[in-house]
Amino acid sequence: MLQRHIAMLITFAALAGTVLVAIAKTQNSGNASLRYEFEEIGARLLKQPITPAPFTLTDHLGNAYTRERLSGTWTVVFFGYTHCPDVCPTTLSTLTRVEENFAGRGTTDRPKFVFVSVDPKRDLTATLKKYITYFSPTLAAVTGEPSELRSLTQSLGSYYIYLDRQTRASVDADNGAGDDNYLVEHSSDLYVFAPDGKQIGLIFPPFEPERVTQAISKFMQLKP
Repeated sequence: MLQRHIAMLITFAALAGTVLVAIAKTQNSGNASLRYEFEEIGARLLKQPITPAPFTLTDHLGNAYTRERLSGTWTVVFFGYTHCPDVCPTTLSTLTRVEENFAGRGTTDRPKFVFVSVDPKRDLTATLKKYITYFSPTLAAVTGEPSELRSLTQSLGSYYIYLDRQTRASVDADNGAGDDNYLVEHSSDLYVFAPDGKQIGLIFPPFEPERVTQAISKFMQLKP
């Protein structure tokens, strides 16, 4: 009798394992299909959301901007700097158009857009305010201490590096090395955060207002 019970338990465990494997395969297949849909529009749905490292920055109005301010609504973050010759102003112009697209829908469920300057040496609060409001009064711009910026970007798998404009050699601008005539090489992707404050995806350049609007809308249909 005991052997019969043991055999039944083994059989039941095997069946349960088979069911769980089948469910996992179905979920993985569905997730892979969904990720492919994002890839088709130049975006990436992360396999696992990323919680950014804690940070304390300052926005263009002089207010503290912490990790908690990424929560409560969908947020799109773009890293750059005000002396950027092309990518940054072009991207911010696109995001202004994306803002208009969402506003035109007449819905209150709209994403926030945040420009994070990775050039705190030159991008002081007044500089950021003048720069960001040129594009839109509702865009936000933030920056802060180099250690805070490094911690944030590294936790998201992003990067930036200072380069001498003439030689393109690396410059330690974090610690005041070199003059102010340098470039910043940085990630040009858009980082998409869900209302829980976690990064859920990326949108890749080149950017076009309608495609970016479509990608953000698709992210916003998810339930993280």
